[in-house]
Amino acid sequence: MMSVDISILKLGVKPLGQWLAQLSQRNTEDFVRARDEMFREWIAELHRALHELVPEWEQRFNGLEAKINKLGEDPQLFRLLDNFGYEASREAINERRRLLAHAAAGAMNPDLTIAQKARVERVLRELDPDDVILLHKINAMSDASARYEALVASEASGDSLSGSGCIRTYSPEAYDAVTVAHVTTLGSWVLTMCTSYVRASQHMPQ
Repeated sequence: MMSVDISILKLGVKPLGQWLAQLSQRNTEDFVRARDEMFREWIAELHRALHELVPEWEQRFNGLEAKINKLGEDPQLFRLLDNFGYEASREAINERRRLLAHAAAGAMNPDLTIAQKARVERVLRELDPDDVILLHKINAMSDASARYEALVASEASGDSLSGSGCIRTYSPEAYDAVTVAHVTTLGSWVLTMCTSYVRASQHMPQ
């Protein structure tokens, strides 16, 4: 196994050398064990999200179990869930892994087609949890110009939401060239699949 000579790091910051040495000493077994534990935690979060969503779906959909069984007949659904799991397995940020678990749970929602769900999964690769929360807040606003102001006020999330196609900005003539913001159909799909995440985040301590 390769060893690292900490003394070669002439940075005057000893922890950096220690971390590099620790990284070099991680073997495949340690790496796999750590990733397996993260995946189990991710599955547990997915289960918690479904536990919240299913009672709501039972009230909304007649014959929910039959609809879920129908979803399960499509192998594309399981490839989609694999994609969520893969993204979560390589994600460094805990909260973003949590977001992906809730979105994977949302993939069981009969409201959306498999193509729409797959589109959301691809878009979520570009979004952070804060982006999704901002999207929810903007969607709840009735004033179109206020939505744009909220978008601009949060530069990083605003850029992500606009660039991903979740929000569209424009200046209609009726508003005297005042720029407004509109949550797109794609943005509404994202919110549908992230319903339980947004709801849970609203109850988290700030």
